[in-house]
Amino acid sequence: MSNSIDRIEAQRDMRTLSVQMHAGSGESAKKYRESLMAELGLVSTGTGERDVAGMNALKQMSKR
Repeated sequence: MSNSIDRIEAQRDMRTLSVQMHAGSGESAKKYRESLMAELGLVSTGTGERDVAGMNALKQMSKR
C-alpha cells in the first residue's frame, strides 16, 4: 500500500514539475494543456437521452 501511495505522489510531483517547466513559454504551456486534455479524454457526450434498454439490461444483470 505504501508503494502505491509513493507512486501516486511521484506522479503528482512529476506533473507539478512539468507544469512549472511549461509555464515559462506560452506555446509550450498550450501544447502541454492539450496533452493533458487528451489524457483526460471525453467524460460525457451530454446527449441528455436516457438509455432505457441499457438500464433495464443492467438491472437484469444485477439480479443474477
